[in-house]
Amino acid sequence: MTDNKPQKQPKAVIFDLDGTLINDKGMMRDFSHDVVDEFDNNAAQEPSEKSFVGVRKLVEKLFRNFSDQTPKGGAIELLQHLKAQNIPVFVVSSGNQDIVRGIVSKNFVGLIDQGKVYGAIGENPTKPDPKAYINPLREHNISLENPAQIMVVGDNIEKDLKPAIKSGMDAVFFNDANKVNDIGVKEVKSMRDLLGLLVAKPKESSPYTDCVPPEESALLENRMGVGANFGVFTANNLQQEKLSGDLGK
Repeated sequence: MTDNKPQKQPKAVIFDLDGTLINDKGMMRDFSHDVVDEFDNNAAQEPSEKSFVGVRKLVEKLFRNFSDQTPKGGAIELLQHLKAQNIPVFVVSSGNQDIVRGIVSKNFVGLIDQGKVYGAIGENPTKPDPKAYINPLREHNISLENPAQIMVVGDNIEKDLKPAIKSGMDAVFFNDANKVNDIGVKEVKSMRDLLGLLVAKPKESSPYTDCVPPEESALLENRMGVGANFGVFTANNLQQEKLSGDLGK
């Protein structure tokens, strides 16, 4: 993980599917190509036993791919955390929307609302068009006033992350394949890394510790409880103790 600083909870999180939430890389792309090839080969022909056999093989391949898919390690725990925090979760994929929704419902039961799962259908924009992210958010009344509060997680820099960056969103490179991160975005190697970012709380600044050296701030924080009965223990008090030789005793 190249950036492990804790961050504020996002207003919404958008995930890619293939290679990000699930282990099956490229299934959508390969299956879509097979469908196009099959129909191109039979478009000018009358329906025949051969064409029906071809379609049947495609359907069999689809169900075989469904059964082979598994969620990425830590994905379930991450989605459970987001649900517990009431953070909306979207899936935006370039695959056929019906197929994408089937994969999500199989692997993430009760964790992702089917109405927030988007894929290729009709004239809907698809990645890398930024509208592939913007339109779903608007449909669900997610404010885009501060797009940096929207996190986009994907494993493809060109298709997933660049449109997010173009939209001003918080792009996170899911890079369990050790690809080159040539755009310098935030990067995680696993879903557990991403969960760690979201669970860890940013350290809040303190008017009592920001004005003293780091090695002394722990001592000062330990003594803060005294201030409840004897007045606020300030950095000036600490400096006075140092001068009197009492610091650390």
